[in-house]
Amino acid sequence: MKIRKGTYRIASSEGWKTQEGSHAMCYPFFIHKDPCFEGWSLSHIATGHNIRRNMKLKEVKELARFLQGFPLFLVPTLETFTIQLELHKKNHPEKHRAMMQRIKGE
Repeated sequence: MKIRKGTYRIASSEGWKTQEGSHAMCYPFFIHKDPCFEGWSLSHIATGHNIRRNMKLKEVKELARFLQGFPLFLVPTLETFTIQLELHKKNHPEKHRAMMQRIKGE
């Protein structure tokens, strides 16, 4: 995955927002350097929502690769993601717990 400079879109409280800066695609995620934080952030491409902020580049790349193994992120909307997340929690509690611990940095 190559870091590039350019524009990318993220979700905000006001809706979709375009930002300029360094970013890389790691489907279904993108890694970006948010101007509001010192470190790197990991966001979901389809929904634009942030997964984790203020990490070192190496850490955020590792997290993106780890989360690629979870098919629940392969959804087009926030609503379908919410449904899939609840199903994942119910049907695979151990995997869900491990995923959430990794996202939270525990």
